[in-house]
Amino acid sequence: MNPSSLFRKPGAIAFPNFLLISFLVFLFLSFAGEVLGAPQTAELMKIVSIEGDVKIKAPGVVESRPAVKGGKVEKGAELITGRDSSCLFGLKGKMQAYTRLFSDSRISVSPSDNPSVKLLSGKIFVYCKNPEGGSFFQVRTPNSVLSISNGGLCQTMSDVLIIQGTAHVINSGSQARDIFEGKGVHLDVGRFGREFNVPDDLVADWYEFKLSLKDKEFQTAENPKGSANALPESKTDATSTAFSTEEEPSTPSTPP
Repeated sequence: MNPSSLFRKPGAIAFPNFLLISFLVFLFLSFAGEVLGAPQTAELMKIVSIEGDVKIKAPGVVESRPAVKGGKVEKGAELITGRDSSCLFGLKGKMQAYTRLFSDSRISVSPSDNPSVKLLSGKIFVYCKNPEGGSFFQVRTPNSVLSISNGGLCQTMSDVLIIQGTAHVINSGSQARDIFEGKGVHLDVGRFGREFNVPDDLVADWYEFKLSLKDKEFQTAENPKGSANALPESKTDATSTAFSTEEEPSTPSTPP
């Protein structure tokens, strides 16, 4: 018998064995994080539909090129619509979101992990659905940062109009407030302007936009129908679409 073992407390682990076990645990956690973590945070961003003159500018590239329906959109890219043109941009991951660019509009896609777009000019419609909760889709302008979890809105450079749900808005003066369904607010530099009711014709246009999403397939050119990685195609039943437009309860929510 090793004399040193007489002085070891019952249940104690030898120091070299402890280092080996710690190293093996570290390797396991690192491997599990890479294998299990990546699919959970994966997002698919793509151009769903195009009408007219639409261009895309890749991050770090000076010149833009014609956008392609079904093409993937990289983080940090810009989408640009010309006169009498429009574009539907979709994001599918933990959250599902559609952004429609009207004519003469420009957005950039957030380069961070937080799903968001920055409106650089023009006007957009947004509809998002977050089945799991706990995260927010953001729309940024030079004068505001808007966060919404479930619902939809119209955003211009000077106004935000909430058509479904509740949004939390911070202006460039670091003032924050919730804007509720059916209300709009003018965004002055450093402060909130007047509040007003969303016009009925805009509400009708937004709901027409939302209903049209049932017919859109969240399919990329790299993932054709029938492939192992293809997402489900749209059905006539709204509850079985790749991007369901089933109504969500409108409850106020404020991001952390």
